[in-house]
Amino acid sequence: MNLLDVLAARGFWPSTFDDWLRIDAAEANRGASHDRERMKIEAWHELLDLVQRERPGGPLPPD
Repeated sequence: MNLLDVLAARGFWPSTFDDWLRIDAAEANRGASHDRERMKIEAWHELLDLVQRERPGGPLPPD
């Protein structure tokens, strides 16, 4: 069993580099609408929603 399988079995779903790229793009888009380079997404639930909603194959299974 690899590390990702162990984490999934324990209910953890680590972020991927693609997830980070989606977050980066969303923060840049938020900033552009306010004439800024970026606006950080601070709320954890917003980050999780963004990552899971946009993930290929849909959201991950709930805890």
